[in-house]
Amino acid sequence: MELSKSSRNGIDMPLVGFGTFQLSIDQAEYCVKEALKSGFRHIDSSEAYNNEEGTGKGIKAAGVSRDDIFVTTKLFPGSKQLGTPDKNYKQTIETLKNQLKQLQLDYVDLYLYMLHYRNLD
Repeated sequence: MELSKSSRNGIDMPLVGFGTFQLSIDQAEYCVKEALKSGFRHIDSSEAYNNEEGTGKGIKAAGVSRDDIFVTTKLFPGSKQLGTPDKNYKQTIETLKNQLKQLQLDYVDLYLYMLHYRNLD
């Protein structure tokens, strides 16, 4: 499939995205920049990946108009099993503001609640 501006669904979200899971900050910067230069227009990130600073630098370095990029990121809401307290509304808003700062963006196109898996036994 050729990635193009027309490779989008009904809400204008590109059908194929580039994920940043398990990339370091430096790797995210380089890989996101190269992905955007290669034609990707959907970048997927998350607070839990700890690389949004690099993702933002990569977006900026690619030289692609923000209007042409669909950016998804996720909130890590906390996990008692992992020893992190659940976030309340105010903490969620502050987290998003921090994510936007790291991503060097004014907005994200899709903000998701990141579920974590737990042993249900």
